[in-house]
Amino acid sequence: EQLDGQAPTPQGDVYALGLLLYFLLVGQLPEARRNDSLEALIERARQQPALRPSEDPGAGTNARLARGDLDAITFRCLQPAPADRYQDVRSLIIDLQAWQRGLPVSVRPWSPLESARRFVVRHWIASTLIALLVAAIIALALENNRLRARM
Repeated sequence: EQLDGQAPTPQGDVYALGLLLYFLLVGQLPEARRNDSLEALIERARQQPALRPSEDPGAGTNARLARGDLDAITFRCLQPAPADRYQDVRSLIIDLQAWQRGLPVSVRPWSPLESARRFVVRHWIASTLIALLVAAIIALALENNRLRARM
């Protein structure tokens, strides 16, 4: 927007941080931004978002790492319309911190099943112990029923 003569906004900063995040994830700028002239870059940025980091053919092995939340966060930053990006850098930081802690991020829909999966991943030791306890209770109940049936 600034290259187009508009006043600086927080969404412009979010776009720049999105490009930086993309570069850190993939090791290069988005496909559509690599070899463009300044005019073509401005026009392309106005019309279409960059590829998701996981969809970039040049991403290599990093594409797998970028799938999911980081993919969605980066894609939101690189939307052509400022209104479709994070409204400020603080919102971006909140999502990055949520991703870092394994919590749901605002840019991805999540279901109760996804929430449970993330809980199990965050608390894997307690989840494993509870699963073993439930399995032991079920095994004891089945054995108890088998013994009662013999009587």
